[in-house]
Amino acid sequence: MLFKASAMNFINKFCVLFFLFEFSVCSGQGSWITVSSTATTCYAQSNADVVIGSKVYIGMGTVFCHDWKMYDPVSDTWTSKATLTDTASGDPPVFSLKGFGYVLCDNNHLWQYDTLSDTWTRMADCPGNIGMVPYFFSIADTGNVTGGIYSGNLFYKELWAYNSGNNTWSRKADMPQGNAIGEGFSVNGKGYVAFGMKNYTTTATFSNEVFEYNPQNNTWTKKNNAPDERYAPSSFVIGNKAYIGMGLVKVNGVDSLSSIFYEYEPLADVWTKLAPIPDNGIWDEGIGFAVNGVGYMGLGDCNPCCASCTGYYPKIHKYTPAISGIEKNNIPGINIFPNPSSGEIKINTGNKKGEMVLYDISGREVMSLKVSSENNCYNINISELNSGIYMMKMIMDTHVIACEKIILLK
Repeated sequence: MLFKASAMNFINKFCVLFFLFEFSVCSGQGSWITVSSTATTCYAQSNADVVIGSKVYIGMGTVFCHDWKMYDPVSDTWTSKATLTDTASGDPPVFSLKGFGYVLCDNNHLWQYDTLSDTWTRMADCPGNIGMVPYFFSIADTGNVTGGIYSGNLFYKELWAYNSGNNTWSRKADMPQGNAIGEGFSVNGKGYVAFGMKNYTTTATFSNEVFEYNPQNNTWTKKNNAPDERYAPSSFVIGNKAYIGMGLVKVNGVDSLSSIFYEYEPLADVWTKLAPIPDNGIWDEGIGFAVNGVGYMGLGDCNPCCASCTGYYPKIHKYTPAISGIEKNNIPGINIFPNPSSGEIKINTGNKKGEMVLYDISGREVMSLKVSSENNCYNINISELNSGIYMMKMIMDTHVIACEKIILLK
């Protein structure tokens, strides 16, 4: 089977996806460091955090704290900003839309934060049923909120979308499972809710469920379960991958804090365990955010066995994804030649079925091709690409089974 010009045009038109700040296309672990400053919010648990430009705004922790601080990751400094006196507790939903920050308070009051004037403006109230500690994510200029606790062990499923362009809310398709106290995030124009707690009767049940929301057709899709069941984690997104860590897991039936850190790639629906967060003394109900292709996690509750604990965890850790990803990580039976290439490569897949995805050095996907078990040799013309280093990733049954560096010389 040949990758002829017509097929190339089809892929260029429909299959080329542009991912900014995407790293580690293979199996790099990335690295952690602890930033020097510590949080100065009045209570570092259950904060809202939202990225606006290159700054992060954090505050409104538990016990109805009204602090609102700006954190600058470059200078590693904190600056006090205007407080919000409305009631916002328990990880309130927050969005960054069109350069403004938004916080949905406990009473369904929505407030807009203007970084230029350092002021808060009341916007349209959410008309729906949104429980405590819901999931939330933004897609384009729309903020979405779903789930949350409304009575003991009962959770809402309603999904409400806020349109920042006309200051209105609209109800969308209900989330399939009424969960809460998990993580929401968006990747490539779709929303995801993961982890948290399910409806339960007598014993709290942590969740490893993952659901994808597609705003184009207003539908939910069940994805592969996460590797563990986790309560109150935090997340950030870099490129086309989400990174999730912190929170509580069950160990022999006991709630235990976890430093395990995962990468989730929605397109392949694949979970990968990465280098752990460098402190076992922490946390649930913390924060996660990404700025300029670098991720951050911290704050939240802390482990009572940690000597530095005073009820909350004041530190933030910085995660830099692996950027090389250019090491051979192949399995027998998959070969690419000639390599280096002047424009055409041949790939022997050993009759394996899956998908081959080609990335450039920045991590941007530039080509993809489905492969079948009936064929084992594919001729691919890459002469239209610029000279440089590329990475071919082979995905089979949602698992990355091979990564191969390709050098294109012209």
